[in-house]
This record gives sequence, structure tokens and C-alpha cells, in this order.
Amino acid sequence: MEGTGHKKSRILCNEELSAFCLQLSMLLRAGVTPGEALASMIAESGSAEEKDLLAAAARAVESGETLSAALAAAERFPRYMTDMLCVGELTGRME
Repeated sequence: MEGTGHKKSRILCNEELSAFCLQLSMLLRAGVTPGEALASMIAESGSAEEKDLLAAAARAVESGETLSAALAAAERFPRYMTDMLCVGELTGRME
């Protein structure tokens, strides 16, 4: 929206999605909870925009939302990705 100070969200590019999924997968396979994984990813993030995105998702997860719902609410991840995460949450196979 022009003039509101909000910039339009964009879906992350394939390179960003790949890096996110790789890092998340490694942390989850190591036994880290989704909330802890997001916190670790915040600490490793290089950009303020990425930190803000991850922090919002971490807050949502800490308040009881599923990871898939938190990422879907961010409107930065493609629907197929959040749907696959949801299936993983339902089946217990997040890695």
C-alpha cells in the first residue's frame, strides 16, 4: 500500500526457501523443537528483514501456534511449503 509505510510482502525466492528448509531440517533432525530452531536461526541471520520474519514466527510458535500456521501467517512462504509442513506436523515427520 502506497503511503502507509508498509511494504508489500513477497514470497521468498527459491534460494532463500532452500536455505531456510535446509537449516530447519538439520535442527529438527538434531532434536531441536521448532521454537528453538527458529531462535537459533534468528541468531544466525544476517539481515534485519529475515530476523523480523523469524522472530514473528517464533513468537507465534511460542504462543501455541503450529510452525506451519506461523509461517503461513507470515505470507512469505509458498502455500505448498506450509501445507507440506502441516502434513509433517500431523504425521510426526517434520524432517
